[in-house]
Amino acid sequence: MARAGNPHKWALVLLSLLASGVSILEAQRRKPSDEPLLVTEPVPPVVEPPATVKANIERLTFYVAPYSTQGPLSRQLDATLRYLLQEQRRSRVVKLRAFVTGGADSRRVEDIVTELFQKRKLPLPALSVVEVGPLPAFGAQLVLEAVLESRRVVNPHGLAFAASPLIQSTQPTLQVAGLVDRAAASIEGKLREVGLDGTDVLAVTCFCSSLEDAHVTGQLLARRFPHAARNYVQLRRDYTPGSALCEAVARLRHPLAPSHPSSKTEPPTSDAPQLAVVPPGEVVFSGMELGFQLDESNIHQALRRLTRSLAANGVGPFLPVKLNFYAVYEGLLKQFQKVTAQIYGGQPSPVITMAEFEGLPALDATFGIEAVAVAGKGP
Repeated sequence: MARAGNPHKWALVLLSLLASGVSILEAQRRKPSDEPLLVTEPVPPVVEPPATVKANIERLTFYVAPYSTQGPLSRQLDATLRYLLQEQRRSRVVKLRAFVTGGADSRRVEDIVTELFQKRKLPLPALSVVEVGPLPAFGAQLVLEAVLESRRVVNPHGLAFAASPLIQSTQPTLQVAGLVDRAAASIEGKLREVGLDGTDVLAVTCFCSSLEDAHVTGQLLARRFPHAARNYVQLRRDYTPGSALCEAVARLRHPLAPSHPSSKTEPPTSDAPQLAVVPPGEVVFSGMELGFQLDESNIHQALRRLTRSLAANGVGPFLPVKLNFYAVYEGLLKQFQKVTAQIYGGQPSPVITMAEFEGLPALDATFGIEAVAVAGKGP
């Protein structure tokens, strides 16, 4: 007959099993309260450059930062911004316009600008980013233009904004310095109508179909506008039939009444040079308003959004003095002409610069619009 086990031993086994079960149940019961609570920190709001920035026109200065040619776009932009902020440390940056070579990641520009200005606790400027063709300096991936507000009055009588018509060659050519010179000459001629000349120009930017003879272009602009912050870029990476157009800002020598291109006989988008006189007061610089379609209604919508942004800064609906239209497709230029003729027909119109560029920071964007406007009540 089999021998029975020790009853004390089995009792101990049962007690051990019961104790283990109780321990497991207790651990499961107490586990939620024993674990540290996960605290979700609020996500900081995304900081973006302002849609518009207001400044005093009597204190405006203009600057084109030297090229940086070392490293990728992010490194070049960081170096350029640091140099700009050091050189212009006594001025407030109102507006930045970055021309970035096609193929570089232009979407990074806004992030880098925002990060650096926040790190230095500086007010963010309005920002526009445009993709263009190659730049005059080998290895450079961007050139940066800046509008600044100084601490002292430098334009006591105000400014004049001017733009040339598009100058085109009759034959395809890569040598466009002569076309740039004709565009610059048309601006000089327009300035003479209000008693100014090339020595009064503070900033000039020219848009060319080619930079094959860039050194000649630079010499011609330096001779015509010796005191200006000068810049010239190639519109697209691929070569197009020879063309050039320029825009400029000049300091008034004496008080003049405000004027717009439509105060003359030509419409705002004619083939004649344009000029708008802006007396002392406040002006507003906008960032870029992008569009994503190819129809006129989208241009209307973008202009309405831009108008609302300007209105938030005290600008009337019909007081822009300068409009820049950056198209990715050539067909949009005629549509923009038609829309602006509808909007400004019979009313004061802005000086308009428009051209077909390589691209914009949003991959699916088809055009961009920016403005300079007078702060005040509309008509």
